[in-house]
Amino acid sequence: MRTIKVYEETVTEESLQQAESICTDEIEITVTVDDLDIEDHDGSESKAIAYAAVKAIREYGSVEPSCSGNWYCGIWYTTIDPDRNYSNGDESRYSFHFDDFTEEEQRIIHELIA
Repeated sequence: MRTIKVYEETVTEESLQQAESICTDEIEITVTVDDLDIEDHDGSESKAIAYAAVKAIREYGSVEPSCSGNWYCGIWYTTIDPDRNYSNGDESRYSFHFDDFTEEEQRIIHELIA
């Protein structure tokens, strides 16, 4: 089963003074596709899974790879702009780590994002 681990990291006024952030939440997104999804992606299950994964993480906003170099297996992604809570000044960013995705699926994800 392919899952995306989503980590929310929040910077508060207090944590900023201590030069640290707080991991405030961790969730898992299960990525599944059906026969129609595969058919929509030229019969490629890998493409269908990659597109579904990218769609799921883009709901959090624009994302970028964890490094600016070339793709490597295990690369993770993070949101570019933080979510801001204007009432208290907190800022949250999200990072996305892919579990049980094949190398091919990870390459396609990177091509779609980078």
